[in-house]
Amino acid sequence: MIYNENPWRNFVRMTHDEKFGVLVILAVLMVGGVASAWIIPVRQVPQSDVNVLAEPAEQQASALHFEAAFDPNAVDSVWLVGHGFDPRQIYNLLNYRRKGGRYKTVEDFCRLYGFTPRDVAAVKPFVAIDTMVQQKYAPGSTQNKPHYTPLPNEAHYTIELNSADTAILNVLPGIGDKLAQRIVDYRSRLGGFCRIAQLAEVYGLSAETCQKIAPFVTVDDSKIVRLNINKASVSRLKYHPYCSFYLAKAIYEHRLKQPFTNAGELRLLNSTDTAGLSRFIPYICFE
Repeated sequence: MIYNENPWRNFVRMTHDEKFGVLVILAVLMVGGVASAWIIPVRQVPQSDVNVLAEPAEQQASALHFEAAFDPNAVDSVWLVGHGFDPRQIYNLLNYRRKGGRYKTVEDFCRLYGFTPRDVAAVKPFVAIDTMVQQKYAPGSTQNKPHYTPLPNEAHYTIELNSADTAILNVLPGIGDKLAQRIVDYRSRLGGFCRIAQLAEVYGLSAETCQKIAPFVTVDDSKIVRLNINKASVSRLKYHPYCSFYLAKAIYEHRLKQPFTNAGELRLLNSTDTAGLSRFIPYICFE
């Protein structure tokens, strides 16, 4: 049979069996469509979801929640996350402070980029700027300087390197997003810092920057995650910055004969990496 572009002519020219087959297919499709409407339930969208979708973002309820007053010049990222601040708001706040900015009044803080009108309404009653900051930046004050000067109650504020996240490290002078991430990555490979001087080993961190941040950081060596050298594989051992392949192999071969019980046994290994061994010992355990 020859078909042309006119479907009705094609139908007329069909044989009786072909016409019957087309009608059967159409009937099956119609019955299937009607049946699916009865069998498959239509999901009802909760009215609360409809309301949220219909509201513009600036009119939705604020996620911020507070129990007491706070100073935006002193809180850290952990506190901000716990009180409902979103990542963009946290970054903008900490980045402003890292560059030397200070919130001088409640209105200054309420202009934080990322706040919606409802966020402002939620946060405004709880903002308490340190009175010394208000006096320092008051109009006509002789102390009004463009650069950041720490408050007396912040003079001893330090960051613990083994527990700080990238947002907290961003507050340090000379530390941006990339360096903060490199510090965290290197800390992960080490198992934690045992000396502040180890910051100099972080790729891209200059000696000048290390000197700048040294007064503002501390190290809690109780947070170090130690490596069990009686169980760790050779690949896991040599992943540590202070353990070379040859030291890892020597450790593995020794423990095949007998397990390690103390650090003194490590010093008896036939390994040429004595410098790495001395640095590696604070990061190991035996059980």
